[in-house]
Amino acid sequence: MSADAWRELRALIIAGHFGEAADRAAALAGNAADETSRRLFEVMRASAEMQRSAAPEPAIAIAGEALTWARAHDAALLTGASAHTLATAQSMSSTWRMAPVDEQAFRVLMEEAAAAYTAANELEAAIGATSLIADSHARDKQFDEAFAVFAKVDTLAREAALPVRAAENATRVLDVGFRAGGEIEPARVRAVELWNAVDPEAGNAELALAIVPHLADQFPNAGPLLAGAAQILENKNRLISAWSAWNAAATIAFQRSRMPDARAFAEQSIRVARLMQFAAGESDARGTRATALSYLGHFSEAEEELTRLQSMPTAPAILFGTVVLLIGNYLALKRVDRAEELAHQIVAALEPFGMTPLLSTAWLVMGNVMSARGRGDVAIAAWNTGIEVDLAIGDKYAHASKLAAIALTKGTSGARTEALKIFDDADRLLEGDTSQEAAAARADVAQQRAIILSGRAALEPLEKAAEFWLAARAGTQAATALTQHGLTILGLAAGGVDDLLRALNDFERADAIFRENGLRNSSWKTARFAFIACQSLMKLREVPVDADAARRWLAVADEDIDLLQAGYTNADPLEAMTTSMQQRVDMLAVYRDGIEFHLAGGALVEAFEWIEKMKGRVLLDALAKALVDRRGELQRTRAASFAEVQEMLHAEEARLGRRILIAQCFAGERHLVLLGVRADWPEPRLFDLQLDTAALARDLVAVLGDADAMETAGEKEVMRRAELCVLARTMAEWCDEEDLIAILPGGFLHLVPMHGLWIVDRPLIARNRVVFVPSASVLRHCLAIAEDDGGNDDAMVFGDPRSTLDWADDEARTIAGVLHVEPVIGTGATIGAFMDAIRSRGLIHYAGHALFDASDALASRIELADGDLTAREIVSLRDGRCRFVALSGCETAVAEVNAGDEIVGLSRALLHAGAASLLLTQWEVDDDSAAFFMNAFYGQWRERRRSRADAFRNAQLATMREFPGFSSWAAFVLIGAWT
Repeated sequence: MSADAWRELRALIIAGHFGEAADRAAALAGNAADETSRRLFEVMRASAEMQRSAAPEPAIAIAGEALTWARAHDAALLTGASAHTLATAQSMSSTWRMAPVDEQAFRVLMEEAAAAYTAANELEAAIGATSLIADSHARDKQFDEAFAVFAKVDTLAREAALPVRAAENATRVLDVGFRAGGEIEPARVRAVELWNAVDPEAGNAELALAIVPHLADQFPNAGPLLAGAAQILENKNRLISAWSAWNAAATIAFQRSRMPDARAFAEQSIRVARLMQFAAGESDARGTRATALSYLGHFSEAEEELTRLQSMPTAPAILFGTVVLLIGNYLALKRVDRAEELAHQIVAALEPFGMTPLLSTAWLVMGNVMSARGRGDVAIAAWNTGIEVDLAIGDKYAHASKLAAIALTKGTSGARTEALKIFDDADRLLEGDTSQEAAAARADVAQQRAIILSGRAALEPLEKAAEFWLAARAGTQAATALTQHGLTILGLAAGGVDDLLRALNDFERADAIFRENGLRNSSWKTARFAFIACQSLMKLREVPVDADAARRWLAVADEDIDLLQAGYTNADPLEAMTTSMQQRVDMLAVYRDGIEFHLAGGALVEAFEWIEKMKGRVLLDALAKALVDRRGELQRTRAASFAEVQEMLHAEEARLGRRILIAQCFAGERHLVLLGVRADWPEPRLFDLQLDTAALARDLVAVLGDADAMETAGEKEVMRRAELCVLARTMAEWCDEEDLIAILPGGFLHLVPMHGLWIVDRPLIARNRVVFVPSASVLRHCLAIAEDDGGNDDAMVFGDPRSTLDWADDEARTIAGVLHVEPVIGTGATIGAFMDAIRSRGLIHYAGHALFDASDALASRIELADGDLTAREIVSLRDGRCRFVALSGCETAVAEVNAGDEIVGLSRALLHAGAASLLLTQWEVDDDSAAFFMNAFYGQWRERRRSRADAFRNAQLATMREFPGFSSWAAFVLIGAWT
């Protein structure tokens, strides 16, 4: 009976049910009929509890005492179980103490366990112990011995008619074969054959776990592949393998900078570990999760996970490895104080363990932190201390890396000759070593050497770095080195055709590597650099590189960014947080390249479409930054093609009975571009004004951002400024009087009331109807929902929510009278009431205070009775039905102008919450003129049934006559649909 119960406990432990096994073993020990049985169950309890609590010392004591007793009493099964548990516990204890595992002692105990199991006729247990002996040889890199023992296991499993154990053994042979670097195909074929005979589905999952981590660079979908294997293994009750597969998926996702995936896979690994009550496994996965969270920018959550790790039984290697990566992320974000605090903590915590690889790493990190502080002498002292550790433990690879760090610090502080000598010392340290570890270290040394060299002198070390990274099977690092090599060539002032062709080849090779590994965050950059190389070659006119090649690379970069964009909405919007603001700006350089390239080539249709692509790109980044998963935004913000725009204009002109001109604006570095689009023009018309756009933007912001300057100089410096008025005159030349002009501003022109720009003897609004739209893609959306508003014209008017603005109270009551509704004044104007109105009413008018937040445009807000309603909250609304919103408050039309000519603020939030048209103000307007304008607008629109564009224009002209000052009437803007 004891043997049967023992087998059941062993099966639970093998399957990973550590908690259940520990509890059942404790109960069995308490009810044991004899001393041998009691000790046997105590040993099994200790074995399971060791995994549940990650505490090996109690297991060492219990198993050691039991083994002595078993030997004296010739208790074979107890001898096997005790020796097995003692070997495992001693190995875990060494790991916990960061001491080398005594593999020879481990094997001696396992050999005793295997012999005792065989004597007790427990052949399956004997096979398991013998397999662990082979694993130990492999850890010692004694691969011939390992394969010999695996062959013995295969024989035992076949003789004992245990086909599953034979299949598992074949899988282990395959795994060790990868580590040994030998021929693995026969092992793979053998493993497939054995698994197919017992459980093909479980076999496929186990083989994926054995193969994919070793060949991850050949599996772009390695993470999802392992995740699928983990689910199968869990369904098969193979929990340890399932946990291993989730953990491997998380590790690969982390290595590929796919942090949302890394976090998600780590959370699954945590779940399975908790299911098993596997403390060490849980802490391992939590370390990965903490690091992924920090890369996603969630440092408070990462620190909470770190605190949890510190309170758990966690292997020091996991805990300190997590801290090291957190420090790296803090340094990247310039949060040096916290990085230094953590660095001191890990050095202090590791020193009691003596000379260990982790202590070496801690001193490396300490040096990096001090270098970031600008304290090069302290950094060098830290690295030298780390070198003392490296010398003690015989780690020449870590030694070389620290020498490279010292050399770089000296080289960048002016001691270039000394630095180059230190780099030579690092190279000599690794001479003759052909291992992958040496190749990686030599690549690191070469890459850092290149940093202190300039121009052509940097090319050779970068070439070597790429070669070494490839030898180390580190493809992505090799691609990075190739990219740096190509960029260095592009930076050579005297680079000729041969140099440029080398650079193009570098970018092509790097792009292929990044693409193979699914790293689109990198491949879009190499595609852009390849485009730049093609452009440079085209200018030389000496090689067969034409515009098609450049256009192809632009298309590749655009496709990569589109796929990243799809990932933001289809997977996890937090992925946007892994991309720094600078990288988002760099991405937009692809679109600016495309716009300028097509403008220069006279391809105006393509230039128009690339402007639309750029605007849509920035919007989606903003939505992801707001942490809003809006799958529908992809369709809504998909760049409108020129043909689609013309089709839209044909339909609208037929409905309105008048011509429509779309005026697409683009602000380049040295020019302002206006592209005119009409239904009857086969391609856009171009107006290109050469000027210093940065200087013009500074002048305009200085006036538009100052109320006093607006009063005294606004008309002269803005409305009659020659560089701006020529744009208005061009629009007028492209259409007839009374035609409708839809202005799509670009860059700083979003801030300019372009409808008020002067054309000869009057402002543009006096000649034409004018509306503003962020992009043609948004216009398409606004017109579509304006047409499909369901006839909902129920209005709601909010005013003076905090009972502090007399003008807002008066305006709300007046507008409510025009609209024949009761106004919501004071305490009734709550956030809930406003959000309900967005969901259910056709029209909202708000008279109150609004504020634009320059530091975070999506934090821009309107004041309501019970708090502030932000643009971020509005944009998250999924079921908005209100098609017209008027915000009569300060700065309601002001928005953050992004690098992609897209605007983000209250206006964009309302459009994405369902509004088709907005009536907003660009600056604070005096009470009398605001009330006059709003009353005139609603009178024209709701009482005389004019279109919104007509009502807006007539109200502007009426206000202009009554209040001639530019700042009194030009602040009002109509955005979106005109009908």
